[in-house]
Amino acid sequence: MALLSTLGLAALAVAGVWGLGVRRSDSHNLAIERLVRAAGRYRPLAARLTGGMRYAPCRVRHRANEPLIEGLVCLGASPPLEELERLAADLRDVPTGDHARALFHLLWPRLEGSVERAVEALRRASQTFPQRADIYSDLSAALLARAEIAQDPQALIEAHRVAERAIELDSSLAEAWFNRALALEWLHLPRDALEAWSAYLAVDPRSEWASEARLRSGRLIARLNRAADADGTLELAVKSGTPVALLDAVAGSPWRASVLAEEALFSWARNYLAGSLSPADSAIALARDLSRALELVSGDSLLSETAARIQHALDRGDRSSAELTARGLVALQEGLQKRRELELAEATRLLERAEEYLTLADSPMRYWAKYGSVRVWTDRHDPAGYRRALALAREIRRNAPRSYHLVRGYAARSEGLIHHRTARYEEAMEAYQRAIAEGSRTGDPELSVRVRSWLAELESALRGPEAAWNDLYAALKLAPRFAGQPFSRSYVFELAARASRPWNPALAFRFQSEAIGAALQSGDPRLAGDVLVTRARLAAELGDTARARADLEEAFRQAAAIPNDTVKALLAADIDLARGLAQLRHDPENAISSLARAVGAYRRNRYRLGLAQAYLYLASAYAASNRIDSAEAMFELAMAETEGQRSGLTSYQDRIHFLDYARPVFDRIASFYIDRGNPERAWEFLERARARVLLEQIGTRSGSIAEPAGITAVRRHLAPEEALISYASFDQEVVIWVIEPDRAKSVRVPIGRTELQRLVLELERTAPSPARAGEALELSTRLYRVLVQPAAHLLPPAKRLLFVPDGDIHRVPFAALREPDRGRYLVEDYQIAVLPSGAFLVAARSRTSGKQARPTGVLAVGNPLFDRQTYRLPYLPAAEREARQVAAAFPRSALLIGKEATEEKFIEEARKFDIVHFAGHAVVKPEAPSLSHLLFAPGPGDGALYARELADLNFEGVQLAVLSGCHTAAGRVSSTEGPSSLARAFFAAGVPAVIASLWAVEDESTSRFFDAYHQKVAAGENPLAALRETQLEWIAPGTPARGLSTWAAFQFFGVNP
Repeated sequence: MALLSTLGLAALAVAGVWGLGVRRSDSHNLAIERLVRAAGRYRPLAARLTGGMRYAPCRVRHRANEPLIEGLVCLGASPPLEELERLAADLRDVPTGDHARALFHLLWPRLEGSVERAVEALRRASQTFPQRADIYSDLSAALLARAEIAQDPQALIEAHRVAERAIELDSSLAEAWFNRALALEWLHLPRDALEAWSAYLAVDPRSEWASEARLRSGRLIARLNRAADADGTLELAVKSGTPVALLDAVAGSPWRASVLAEEALFSWARNYLAGSLSPADSAIALARDLSRALELVSGDSLLSETAARIQHALDRGDRSSAELTARGLVALQEGLQKRRELELAEATRLLERAEEYLTLADSPMRYWAKYGSVRVWTDRHDPAGYRRALALAREIRRNAPRSYHLVRGYAARSEGLIHHRTARYEEAMEAYQRAIAEGSRTGDPELSVRVRSWLAELESALRGPEAAWNDLYAALKLAPRFAGQPFSRSYVFELAARASRPWNPALAFRFQSEAIGAALQSGDPRLAGDVLVTRARLAAELGDTARARADLEEAFRQAAAIPNDTVKALLAADIDLARGLAQLRHDPENAISSLARAVGAYRRNRYRLGLAQAYLYLASAYAASNRIDSAEAMFELAMAETEGQRSGLTSYQDRIHFLDYARPVFDRIASFYIDRGNPERAWEFLERARARVLLEQIGTRSGSIAEPAGITAVRRHLAPEEALISYASFDQEVVIWVIEPDRAKSVRVPIGRTELQRLVLELERTAPSPARAGEALELSTRLYRVLVQPAAHLLPPAKRLLFVPDGDIHRVPFAALREPDRGRYLVEDYQIAVLPSGAFLVAARSRTSGKQARPTGVLAVGNPLFDRQTYRLPYLPAAEREARQVAAAFPRSALLIGKEATEEKFIEEARKFDIVHFAGHAVVKPEAPSLSHLLFAPGPGDGALYARELADLNFEGVQLAVLSGCHTAAGRVSSTEGPSSLARAFFAAGVPAVIASLWAVEDESTSRFFDAYHQKVAAGENPLAALRETQLEWIAPGTPARGLSTWAAFQFFGVNP
């Protein structure tokens, strides 16, 4: 307690006294110098901090239950607290700042919250002083510490990026070079790390830190040599015939021992059938010795039982059993080879024969023959093949003894892969986890590395990059053990390249280079060609056209070595596709030629998986050449191809990614029409991409998928008192369309996408805080000038405005936009609703026509008693009162409170009412929107109703959903679909109107707001008008809640019931 108390006093003092002014002041220098003296030779981090910190060895604790990341935070005594307290007392008048405060926090990295505070402070400092290399270097050090403290591999990626930035700003800063090398070492890029340590030593060749750098380099070299020698060690042990040496070598490389044992069994089979008994005896003896050692190491008994049964048959002279086993093994080996050559029909015949022979011989290898058939059926890539493969894999897991870990793991691996490809993600995840569990003792790279990589890829889609990086990092950590297994290593490094690309393209290039090294080692020209093409595309993105050209030339040489003509043609098409992308920016005419060749090859070889993307790239090239008719034609083909795959293997998320990637094509074509005075055609073209996937989700349930709407159809579905205001945000301007029942006009506003985003995000940050109400009002006025005022002369004397936002405009609280001259909010003049697209309006009005005009019954959910062990969130007593008041306002209602408010009861009851009101916690996952969820009390389920589950429900009888939790309208913004929010999930479930929050809201004020709102709805007011009237009450002069924090947070989405 004394230590924590003293630390708390010191931290409190430092938080108020240390820092940086606008320029680096003498008081700041004094603070840093005294901090360094107080720290002495205490070293808190493996990374280097600036300011002249003295060298000390970094002692680390290696724990028995090895964590994902360790070795980046040092052990040791804390600095003398007395000196730090004196320093804080002496410097009370020094200007405050973030850099010194962060260094103070980093002296106690294991104190809860210290590293996070340091990271936040250094990020702020880097924004204030973007040219200060020392700040970026120390941010890199803090992020390296965070990687271990939070077990967050993504922090390593950012640490590398900001260290690189520090070096760009000051190439003489030794600390930045040190931290860069450390990041590469912990990212398991040993060759890159060696080069980085060498670069560090060129800057700092003589200090004590340099001695540590040499030591780290030596350890990396030793690790690389050990990995390279593992196979040789095993083969020497086999030749020595010493059981202890063999056991040690097998323990060092069990997967390689498994391969050698299988090869020995195949060798026995061929020699036995050929009558070469002496080589056959040697082969079975080798298989027996290896498989026994393997069973002791891994617990897998399949190969040892196989060898033992062969030996038993030979010893008792059972030639029938031995011959059946031998014929089965030969057929198995030949069938596997035919599969590798893609001769699937012949592979199927041989593998079925192998299984028949091995079953008659009662050989455990029959399970591997059956698994070979699993792979062949999977390779057919059609639904029937997948069904057959799944059935066979399940037979293996059902019938194979539990000690046959490897074949059971491989069966689970294939189940997971098939479920993954067919978008059955939960089943895929379970299967992958079973595969990893089965393979945990076998040391097999397929199960240890590749399946973890697939699991990471899946978790990225379902749970966001953070969850994905944990599994991916675990695979990267294991990859160096498999220097002789290039296929798995190549795959994991290529996946790491894809995963790191959005945040750190230069690091992605390094991962891809490692993948290329492994692929070239494999001797497989298709694999090598694939990874070379990927690096060429990365190099083109980074502006390294020479590297891109060289990689494509090498990929072409690899393609020439592929024996299968179809596979060769597809790789050549991939090369043309990458070449076209590299040419697109500077040479669109040649890009058209390259991309057209790729399209032709894909079509000839019926490679539909790549065809839609190729059409899209070709559309981009035509658009870049201003050949707009051709661009539209290619775009039509791209969309037709994705539509054709709708009932196939692609998921909704895949199509969202595809359309987002296509957004620049939409922008270029739309800009072409706007520049040529045809804004209506531009709007109709952009409308083709808006909320298209959402409309698919809604239409799949009803059996009628809405088509993109033209302006004429939208005008026909507008009421006389309505106008639709639609936006398109381009790089350098915003275009606003005002569509009324009898006309459509547009206006262009010169504001860049980046500046608009800055204004929107600033308003989003300030609006929830009553203390920053003045800033929020200024920002809402500036956004009014951009988004409303330029089109104000086009606005009719309507009473209802329907907004269709674009990009970050989806985050705007339209009701709170403030007219500068009169000081009136937009909601004071209009009812305001927000729509995903014009087509949504047409589809929703078509579906709801003829239905009951006013909702009369409500399901009210309040303060569900969720699991506090899982979710460390407060209960919401005001939300319970809110739900009771809402239920009491309506003549027909149901109330779910506390432990009664389970997910299952909510789903059951919601279908019975016009209105659903949820007053509870919403957990929003911006990076994994399908995992955003509403919290309920645990029932048969876990109490979390996920967005993806909501979207699959049928709530077509519900006319209005009110989500009064925090951030229920927030989510990652797709450039074509808008926010992937919980509100969107209710749309997908068939609800035409949702009231949801743009930011965090306070419990008590939200309760009062919705009590007033539902009194109006229950009295017969339509839901949109009732929202406006409630908001007007809250902004009336003298109202305590006049700030934006509550009333402006809630926005009406969809069409008025």
